[in-house]
Amino acid sequence: MRATGNNSGSSNHTVRRVDDLFRPPVCIVDTARTVLVPAELFEPGLEENYLRFNGMALASGEVAVASRVRGAAGREAGGAEAGGSGKAVASAPENNIVAVMAASAEVWSEIGDGYERGDIEVTSPLLALIARSGRRSKREVNVLLTDHNVYITVWDKGLRMAEALPDASVDSLLYYMQVLGRRFELRRFEIFVGGEGALGAQGAQAEVGSSQKAREVANALRGYFGKVKVVE
Repeated sequence: MRATGNNSGSSNHTVRRVDDLFRPPVCIVDTARTVLVPAELFEPGLEENYLRFNGMALASGEVAVASRVRGAAGREAGGAEAGGSGKAVASAPENNIVAVMAASAEVWSEIGDGYERGDIEVTSPLLALIARSGRRSKREVNVLLTDHNVYITVWDKGLRMAEALPDASVDSLLYYMQVLGRRFELRRFEIFVGGEGALGAQGAQAEVGSSQKAREVANALRGYFGKVKVVE
């Protein structure tokens, strides 16, 4: 399933159902309006508050949804403003992080019941990126480009930064990476840039578009950083 809901005054929201990779199916909510919360600190029912406290108050036509991750203490965490029960376990429990996201209410109405029953899991591309890159201990930056947004993680003996950003031009993203470069001395890091094909997203057109932009971004970054690789 692939559905997109656009709300006035908010970013695009895209939900992809990746049926062929996971059981239960995982719906990836692609939105820059994402907040990460340590699982041990997450309280179901406060999803909207987490977003608002981070300057992302819900717009008309949006609902707050959350991934479900087993916390460090072994309890299950997660839910949704629309009534998640927090009884299922998400696809990346080793990270002990809950992603809280502002999603299209129209799209959520199609999948919310399945989420409550535990038939469908919900995650963020940012969590998927953390799960994919967090098994390595070296210094690295991961940049994931989707149709609508950019997801970035910085690793140096653990996760140093994780951020979701609205889609930007290659020049704007290059400027942002230069800012990060000064903050984290990224010339010492390996930088991996990929499109949404790395998530197993359905839709060849979307995958080709984001992969092409990933190559453009990687080529631009090579003028400033030494070790830049494209992840196909």
